Amino acid sequence: MLAMKRDSNVPKAMTISPSLFVMLLWALSTAPVGDAIWLNLPKTGTKCVSEEIHSNVVVLADYVVVSVDDGQTAPVAVKVTSPYGNDLHHRENVTYGRFAFTTEEAGNYLACFWSDNHSSATGEIVVNIDWKTGIAAKDWESVARKEKLEGVELELRKLEGAVEAIHENLLYLKSREVEMRSMSETTNARVAWFSIMSLGTCIVVSGLQVWLSATIPINGSSVSRSHRASTAPPNLSFSASALFGDKVDFTTVPGSHQTKRTPFTISPKAVSDSRNSQTCLEPDTSRSVLGIILGGGAGTRLYPLTKKRAKPAVPLGANYRLIDIPVSNCLNSNISKIYVLTQFNSASLNRHLSRAYSSNMGGYKNEGFVEVLAAQQSPENPNWFQGTADAVRQYLWLFEEHNILEFLVLAGDHLYRMDYERFILAHRERNADITVAAFPMDEKRATAFGLMKIDEDGRIIEFSEKPKGDQLKAMQVDTTILGLDDKKAKEMPFIASMGIYVVSKNVMLDLLSNKFPGANDFGSEVIPGATSIGMRVQAYLYEGYWEDIGTIEAFYNANLGITKKPVPDFSFYDRSSPIYTQPRYLPPSKMLDADVTDSVIGEGCVIKNCRIRHSVVGLRSCISEGAIIEDTLLMGADYYETEADRKFLAEKGSVPIGIGKNSHIKRAIIDKNARIGDDVKIINSDNVQEAAKETDGYFIKSGFGHLGFFQIRPEQMSYAYLFKYIIIGDTGVGKSCLLLQFTDKRFQTVHDLTIGVEFGARMITIENKPIKLQIWDTAGQESFRSITRSYYRGAAGALLVYDITRRETFNHLGSWLEEARLHANANMTVMLIGNKCDLAHRRAVSTEEGGQFAREHGLIFMEASAKTAQNVEEAFLSTASKIDKKIRDGFIDISNESYGIKIGQVNQASAYGGRDGPASQQRGCCS
Repeated sequence: MLAMKRDSNVPKAMTISPSLFVMLLWALSTAPVGDAIWLNLPKTGTKCVSEEIHSNVVVLADYVVVSVDDGQTAPVAVKVTSPYGNDLHHRENVTYGRFAFTTEEAGNYLACFWSDNHSSATGEIVVNIDWKTGIAAKDWESVARKEKLEGVELELRKLEGAVEAIHENLLYLKSREVEMRSMSETTNARVAWFSIMSLGTCIVVSGLQVWLSATIPINGSSVSRSHRASTAPPNLSFSASALFGDKVDFTTVPGSHQTKRTPFTISPKAVSDSRNSQTCLEPDTSRSVLGIILGGGAGTRLYPLTKKRAKPAVPLGANYRLIDIPVSNCLNSNISKIYVLTQFNSASLNRHLSRAYSSNMGGYKNEGFVEVLAAQQSPENPNWFQGTADAVRQYLWLFEEHNILEFLVLAGDHLYRMDYERFILAHRERNADITVAAFPMDEKRATAFGLMKIDEDGRIIEFSEKPKGDQLKAMQVDTTILGLDDKKAKEMPFIASMGIYVVSKNVMLDLLSNKFPGANDFGSEVIPGATSIGMRVQAYLYEGYWEDIGTIEAFYNANLGITKKPVPDFSFYDRSSPIYTQPRYLPPSKMLDADVTDSVIGEGCVIKNCRIRHSVVGLRSCISEGAIIEDTLLMGADYYETEADRKFLAEKGSVPIGIGKNSHIKRAIIDKNARIGDDVKIINSDNVQEAAKETDGYFIKSGFGHLGFFQIRPEQMSYAYLFKYIIIGDTGVGKSCLLLQFTDKRFQTVHDLTIGVEFGARMITIENKPIKLQIWDTAGQESFRSITRSYYRGAAGALLVYDITRRETFNHLGSWLEEARLHANANMTVMLIGNKCDLAHRRAVSTEEGGQFAREHGLIFMEASAKTAQNVEEAFLSTASKIDKKIRDGFIDISNESYGIKIGQVNQASAYGGRDGPASQQRGCCS
């Protein structure tokens, strides 16, 4: 405590030592003081001042509105709050004021200002705040008057207050230091505890692995390591679906010293809630592996399922498509960078992939993707994909850019579930150049696959493509050395290639670019060639369910196999490895008095008082009363028909999508959007094995009946002529909408961009002749022009479309027409359509301009609207009438199908039976 003497209230001269003077200056400079703050407030919004203050500190502030940009003085609103949100001061519509309080808790105190709603000011408001805390906030004038202090005595009293404030600050900081030290010690103790627990867990898991490697129970018995060492090779790895038993072989990296460990089997389960054994890949597959899924060839063995779609786009298991299988296996194996290479009929495949995997479907990371790469021609390579290896080679420039270690090459038309991480781990452990997935095979199926021979280390030493006779017998392998039991080894003495490969990146680049630049196929050329030049090509044995969907019989059996009980051939119910697909947001299926046994029903079906046995019913299927479905695959429908659609069909005497009343279908495949009337019987009672009745809408292959997209009415299965159309024009002009309006009498507000081509068909009547129109809608993007050109050939008519609201689409008509006439036959009839005439108020191209262009180039011209259906029917019919007139006038040789015209058989009876009753009885089951 500082003090001074007083004599008759007259201060005497005092001498202050230099050290005391320095202390005074330091104390005054470090004590809490006030600051003047200037705030510019906008017309709208709030600005705040924050000050961190500890408890029991006096706070005093004055604020005043100084000016506004336009010279006015505007009122403001102010609110001061404590760290816990308590209001300490709140005023509105003021131009000046003061607030004072003593803090009760430590923390940030906030003073906020904003323009009052009553203010008429238009510019920024300037507010001055004089904020004082602690010793600076004390009213020293009142103290001086009360205690009669002046001069140095008054300054010493102020110094005394400053010292007390500094002392309180030091105590506050000391208490905070104690709190932080305590918190740090607690955190360190917890980190140490968790570290000890983690180490203990690792030790326990390692001990279990060592114990399992020594003795593992097989089918309820115990087998020692020494017993199995004599029969199990050291370098083979086994994988299988968790659904049907996993065979696993732990191995070490090949070298001078190897440890043999015993394979073990996990018992099968119909639904698995457990995950497969974990792998320790470094780097992990999401960063080091690129998935390449091959869309396959034309799919001739699956025809007519592949008439309008690629093999991987064929529907599967009521809700899925074949492409969902390899994509889901990749996502479940943490492989998130996936390319899909397509070529034939790729429109529906591309559409499905873009809708199903354009976002984070399956939980893969944001850097992942599923991208479609279509076949294309280039100056360097004018050819389409010539095979699996050639398809990869043509996009090798793109794959090479990815910073990865391996390529995982997959087929898009197989049904199986595999953990690719273990597949890749085996590849890395053996330091292999190529690893081929192998499947044990019996003699009956072996002739349809490429077979392999392997040595004791699992290295492939010989290939044979679909051998027969003595060559087949020469490819037998003693599969007991692979861990199979004697019974299974006798049943399956062959090892078949699954067409699934892991190829090291540098090896792939070298093989396709340098070693075998002319090879087109992996299975028959590149892989055997790599073996012949001494590369390390390993086998990876997979023993779960696997089916190559290459034939109609295989496709039928694979689909019906999911209804098998008690354990299906393949299950979509494995929660640890789900199969993903396009989210369609369909309602649950509705079954009304239906008898359904041993069947799988897709989403959004309506099934009424019928009987379904051992069948797969696809999404949106409508099955009417009295129908019987046995041993049949119904693929369902792409859309629902509305009441207006059904009324329109009834007026035309047509049949709605679905299965009619009292119809009986047995052992058949019914394609999507099929229309089957009442009292139709689809039964192969004569056991016909092969029949191709495409014009009648059905095929029989291997005894299985396949019904296409057509409706079962004999009078509509025959035609006098078939005309092939092509629709061309820029992207977004409404080509797909015109096709949909003409074929289905509906308009889709949001339509995806066409990728490749889309297809539609419809029967019309010209001069009392039934004529069938087959219409291809082509992509308008420049990158798909090469695909479009292939459809000009063999087209009898073309619809050249532009958008009347977009000038640039009209300006591009010349290049489209020039290309069409360059690649098409000379007699192709061209109709010029100005679409979207319902948007005349936004017109950028006049009707006169369109007519002038048509006259100059010898085209038919018409403006239409796909949305309102105005002139859509007339455009297609007028084009057909012109083609028919050319036929009658002898300008077209109808015997030459290159002109896009095919002669039909009028009034040909249907081999599959018809329907009875008037058209008014053909009502949709969803009505």
